[in-house]
Amino acid sequence: MWPQHHRRQLGGSGSRPILLPPKFQGWARERGEAWVEWLEQSGVDVIGDVAELLPEPWPDGQKFKHPDRVSHKAQLAAALDALAAMTEEAASRPDPDASMLARLRRAREAYRR
Repeated sequence: MWPQHHRRQLGGSGSRPILLPPKFQGWARERGEAWVEWLEQSGVDVIGDVAELLPEPWPDGQKFKHPDRVSHKAQLAAALDALAAMTEEAASRPDPDASMLARLRRAREAYRR
């Protein structure tokens, strides 16, 4: 498990939200409205505004970018960030050759020769 500071480092801070493709906006809005109507009529105790369950309208002027299609440059940057975090983590751990068990094994091998 990664320490918390690595999770923050790898997660980045400038991620854009994942949005539905424009072709699914109408369908999602219809489904959301049906669920909101059902909730309002069902008597279910809801804390908060059920209208927040409705999908947000598509931002003006924003082009849809599929979240699974990432540029090579972005992939490389993420890979380098991960490699740096792993290297930092490995460097912070004690040397396994310096442990008591490793020293005993080396002594045993030297004795057997």
